[in-house]
Amino acid sequence: MANYRKSQEKDENSEGVNEHLGQAIGSYHNPGPTGEVVKVYCNGISWKADDNLVKVRFAELTKIEVPIGKESEALLLTLNDGQRLVMPVKGRRCRFLDSMEMLRFLNRVVGDLQK
Repeated sequence: MANYRKSQEKDENSEGVNEHLGQAIGSYHNPGPTGEVVKVYCNGISWKADDNLVKVRFAELTKIEVPIGKESEALLLTLNDGQRLVMPVKGRRCRFLDSMEMLRFLNRVVGDLQK
């Protein structure tokens, strides 16, 4: 994922530590004029949707889907309380979509937590 950046303590845009999600690991920057940022933490992810900060702990995820198949520029996240959230992942490199890489990453994290 070319749009992923490892978090650095000196990065003035980094949140560093989030008391709900833990230490910042990195961020995914969606391309385009809106450029939504998905921040990755030790215990979860966050992004802004309609000017609201969405925070999701990895342990809360029960299902991760691509809403319109392999061409999706978003992931549909289902939480253990039944809530469904759409997380933007719009980047691509040639024919490879970042949403597929993010899907694999999140599935691996959730799978590791269930062990």
